[in-house]
Amino acid sequence: MPTVELTLGQALRGGGNSAGSFSEEMEVVEIKPVTSGKLRDVVGNGTQRWFQETLELAQAGEYRQMALLGEMLAEGYGCAVDHEAAKMW
Repeated sequence: MPTVELTLGQALRGGGNSAGSFSEEMEVVEIKPVTSGKLRDVVGNGTQRWFQETLELAQAGEYRQMALLGEMLAEGYGCAVDHEAAKMW
């Protein structure tokens, strides 16, 4: 299963967000559950789906999910490492 790679350039359309404002332009990608196959593929798929769910909730204004999204972006958990986007969230 391919990994969803989101970088700041891909995630933010138009950019130019000031500090303290959160982009609602980050791309939410539908990831279908993997229910069989190699364990690493199933687990990897789960983390990608968790990232996407966290992104949706963060965009909706859930402050705890905003903090979690920043950590996920900083560590590359379910996405590509993106320190700039992590700082924004």
